[in-house]
Amino acid sequence: MEKPAIIGLDRRTTAEQIASVLRKRIFAGMIEPGKSVREIPLAEMLGVSRNTLREALRSLAMEGLIQHSLHRGVTVTLLLEEDITDIYRTREHIELLAVNAIGSNAAREAKLEPMREALDQMKTAEQKGDWQALADADLEFHAQLVALLGRPRLNVFFRKMFGELRLALILHDSATRMPVGYLKSHRLLYDLLLSGNKQECRAALIDHLAEAETALKNIVAEVSRKREPKRATRSGDGAKGESGNGPGVST
Repeated sequence: MEKPAIIGLDRRTTAEQIASVLRKRIFAGMIEPGKSVREIPLAEMLGVSRNTLREALRSLAMEGLIQHSLHRGVTVTLLLEEDITDIYRTREHIELLAVNAIGSNAAREAKLEPMREALDQMKTAEQKGDWQALADADLEFHAQLVALLGRPRLNVFFRKMFGELRLALILHDSATRMPVGYLKSHRLLYDLLLSGNKQECRAALIDHLAEAETALKNIVAEVSRKREPKRATRSGDGAKGESGNGPGVST
């Protein structure tokens, strides 16, 4: 029998809401990549049964946000450099297809409206120095680019990849999280799409993604180097993350 939940859950969708709570905590850096998720204390804190928690964890595993291993149990996924390579090869292929799918004439501006709105959100976030909102708007910009293909399954697949990318974004020191030219590079892509200049847009997109891939790989490599001495001095796993800040890279 489940205990009364302490976070006001709708009992009809408990596992889904628990998954949502955990997803937000992971993306906020409260449960860091590579850290163990201890089922018993977590279920007690959330006021749900272990079965309900496990159902929520299965959903997160399907999204690639957590992993199950024989010796460590459940851990938040820690991306490797080869994971970043796979994600960006896939992104490049899909996003270039989306550039080719842009229409012509007056209909083009209407189709690009969601991307323009994402640019506005990016500008507001940059002015406020809000890294999380900036990253959200960045990811939404690219998601709306893929949406130009009109393929719902690709949209779902793409957003799942973005969830995995966030695992790399939350690793970096917040000191470099607001890059110069972040908004400018996205506005260039938008302007080229709006003008119908597919060739230049493809070239700009390839450069944009290559730069982001290199930056994320550097982040993952840096974190991997830093984690080794920490493991030697840490008495156990599962420590709570300190910050939801991310790196200064465009995605």
